[in-house]
Amino acid sequence: MNHPGIRLMAALLALVLGAAPALADTFRLATLDYPPYSVRSAQGVTGLAAETVRAAFARLGHQVTLEILPWDQALAKARSGETDGLFTIFRTPEREEFLDFSKEVLAEQVMVLLARQDSGLTATDLTALAALSERTFGVVPGVSYGPVFDRAMKEGHLPRVQVFASGEENIRALLDRRVDLAVSNRYGAMDILTRLGRSDEVTELSPPLETVPSHLAFSRKRNLGALREAFDATLADMRRDGTIQRILEDWFTVSVREPVKQAPAPSARPSAKPATKSSAEQGQGKKTP
Repeated sequence: MNHPGIRLMAALLALVLGAAPALADTFRLATLDYPPYSVRSAQGVTGLAAETVRAAFARLGHQVTLEILPWDQALAKARSGETDGLFTIFRTPEREEFLDFSKEVLAEQVMVLLARQDSGLTATDLTALAALSERTFGVVPGVSYGPVFDRAMKEGHLPRVQVFASGEENIRALLDRRVDLAVSNRYGAMDILTRLGRSDEVTELSPPLETVPSHLAFSRKRNLGALREAFDATLADMRRDGTIQRILEDWFTVSVREPVKQAPAPSARPSAKPATKSSAEQGQGKKTP
């Protein structure tokens, strides 16, 4: 048993096994193009959620490769284990069958009503949406804005709705006085208004329509439960020490955001029926991530 060849083989085996964790030191995560949470840029993938994930993995001593994919493809790759995980994603029972969700929330997606500063609308107006029935609302097709607004639409309390192709067109319509109110994801609207340089022209009615937590989820095929636990602990630390708040503030600093080029005002079309949730929701509302 003390043969030199056996000892050499044992030493080599120990070296290989000892090096194995380093091979898993770089993780691949998928996301979707969803400003301001994840954004495709010349420098790669950036955005509020992307920078938070990158910072957390750096604290853990890991490298992370981020890839923007169509959402259905991102889900399929996570299901098969082709990627280690994906974000930002809403938790559902079906997804929990093949994904291990972070216990910590990666990002809160808050749905809000936006009005112009000179509209005269107050924070209390949101408590009864029916009271706003004479106002014109801007929405994006195929988007759910939460049960309160969706129910008001379905029950016919909000008959005056204009539909726009994107969140940015919706915000532009509000600024141009083509609608009285824009329904939007809070940070999506903030991102658009910051790039337009017109944040001071809009106010948010309160309370929000809905707050939806989104997560980082790891592929169960990859057996990364220990990494998920470490990520949760690190994300909690980042929230306590102010890192996540600093990422948010840095993103919305006007000096570091590229201004949007002014485009001709797009035309809107009246909504023939309430906007309904599709399998690939888009715009600045509640996506199916």
